[in-house]
Amino acid sequence: MEEGVLRRHTDDFVFVFSAMIFVASVYLLLDESLLFKFQRRSVTDLQIVASMSQRTSDVRRRIATDIAWFPVATSDSLFLGDSLFTGPQSQATVSFKDGADLTLDEETLISLEKSTAKTILNLKSGSLTSRIQKGRPLTIKIGNKIQT
Repeated sequence: MEEGVLRRHTDDFVFVFSAMIFVASVYLLLDESLLFKFQRRSVTDLQIVASMSQRTSDVRRRIATDIAWFPVATSDSLFLGDSLFTGPQSQATVSFKDGADLTLDEETLISLEKSTAKTILNLKSGSLTSRIQKGRPLTIKIGNKIQT
């Protein structure tokens, strides 16, 4: 009889533990901000070229020194070498240090690259809209073609 009671307590423990893991997993799937709250990234050696001024829904970035994509928050600095991605029904506005604003439409992927003394936007997929100041051209690379 003691063996049956011990087995029942073990079964109860396994059930409760599994339920807690399930609830935690569902929570993290719905609100992933907790996963990224304590991330530590070394960005002290990276050159800031822009900042995120507005974002809606799923906007992620990959810093050149990382291999993973992380959610980007409004007012986060963007660095040379960063890649930005907007998911479905998402949009992001990036403000560059030279005054240019760039709006990424949904499902757009860009990377911020450097050529000589200027920043080049490499549009890998999707679409964007730009607002630039007179006399400050924006260089966009689409495939192998560079547009100024």
